[in-house]
Amino acid sequence: RIEAMGIDALDLNMGCPAKKVVSSDHGSALLKNPCLAIEIVEATVRGTKLPVSFKTRLGVNEINLPKIIQFCKDLENAGAQLITLHGRTAKQSYTGLSDWNLIAEIARSLNIPVFGSGDCVEPHQAIARLEMGVSGVLVGRGALRNPWIFAQAADLAAGRPAREVTLAQRGQFLLDYIDLLITERFEEAD
Repeated sequence: RIEAMGIDALDLNMGCPAKKVVSSDHGSALLKNPCLAIEIVEATVRGTKLPVSFKTRLGVNEINLPKIIQFCKDLENAGAQLITLHGRTAKQSYTGLSDWNLIAEIARSLNIPVFGSGDCVEPHQAIARLEMGVSGVLVGRGALRNPWIFAQAADLAAGRPAREVTLAQRGQFLLDYIDLLITERFEEAD
């Protein structure tokens, strides 16, 4: 069983907009087939004792707020215990801006925690989005640009100024990262 593998939760990605994923009716293509998405969540919930969550987007080509709210409610009723919403459509991919107002509105419509995703690249943005009423914020590109973003956001949340990161610290981080790339060996498929 999957629980024996040390896994704490299962997250179903129904938000990936990559063409190779969507072309096989996976990822954000599941927004076009909500009945299948519900069946997937129900089957996953039945098959594990772990918490089940899912990530999705605001739509495929356009945003239909009542439709995405109903989709999220249906997945909540199917047993999902947390939802992550990326504030763009699949068609937008990673262009334009993530619509955090819609994410917050959807969060108010549900009874389970809602995390938001998209355009959190600065520590103050993460705090501002939490203040909109979401339960959590996912940070992707922001962590790649600034690995200290989480500590800096925690500083801001505690009422302190965000810690400064010196050039020496940044340089040492890069050297440590390069060393890790050189010394860590994993079996990679050819």
